[in-house]
Amino acid sequence: MIEVKSKYGTVRVLADSINKAGIRMTSFEWEFHRWILAEVNTHNAISKNLQSSRAVPLPKAIEMIKNNPALPVHWGKNQAGMMSKEELTGEALNTCKSIWDAHREMTIEMVVDLAELGAHKQWAARLLEAHVMTKGVFSGTDWKNMMFLRDDEEAQPEFQDLALAIRLAFEQSTPELLVAGEWHVPYVSTVRELGEGSKRLYLDADGGEIDVETAKKISASCCAQVSYRRLNDAPEKAMEIYEKLFSGRKPHMSPVEHQATPAADTDKNLTFNVGNLPHTWEHGITHIDREGKFHSGNLTEWVQYRQTLPNNVQPG
Repeated sequence: MIEVKSKYGTVRVLADSINKAGIRMTSFEWEFHRWILAEVNTHNAISKNLQSSRAVPLPKAIEMIKNNPALPVHWGKNQAGMMSKEELTGEALNTCKSIWDAHREMTIEMVVDLAELGAHKQWAARLLEAHVMTKGVFSGTDWKNMMFLRDDEEAQPEFQDLALAIRLAFEQSTPELLVAGEWHVPYVSTVRELGEGSKRLYLDADGGEIDVETAKKISASCCAQVSYRRLNDAPEKAMEIYEKLFSGRKPHMSPVEHQATPAADTDKNLTFNVGNLPHTWEHGITHIDREGKFHSGNLTEWVQYRQTLPNNVQPG
């Protein structure tokens, strides 16, 4: 697994695949400053599942902050505009750091008081968010815009630091060629048999071979777990969590956006033409662009697992 450390967080490549058209599907796990989450969420070509303040138990959240608090990457001097290239130094820098630390400790005390008064964590934990390093799973086929905007000196320093780690991880990783019917499944181990036309095998956490449908479900379960718990990819537990995603009155669809297979028409080198009308498209294809490329949700030339499931936008 490719792993790149940023100044305060970590970027891991969970799965990296490429189709015959040369379009790459990559899934990452990021650890980063929660205060840049609003900027992260502007990149809607990327599917996301994130750690939730509503879900993480307060004692665990406080422990995480004490062990790894979110701190500025760059202590910039005040100036007009959104950027600060010059950094504080000397006594001013040390005093700012002390004030930041004092705010963190005071906030933790207040959150403990709220909890002792009976306030639910979905409110009490919100006060901690200025000091939280959060975690998430991110998948997509279109990474250029995010890296272009954020791996740049004009970006928020914490996002610039994260984007540099993402780019380095992307460059260090070698994608595996997949054909239609083979699935990109973050958190699930795969191996390929030797020889031409070899079969791709999917393995559970115990190393046992599983079928592709089970692999997709375990992957989705693990992507969902990032919101609230330590990863448990044991087959029985993972499948139990997958069933919970879809057994309630309102199914949770975002975890099934990270699994994908190359579009069959891409394998056949087909583009949109008069004889290739929507009703003939492969199941899971949602639209085409002006260049004739097929799309499935926010993926280009890949079929997203979510788009193959019934009622994936709203209940039927």
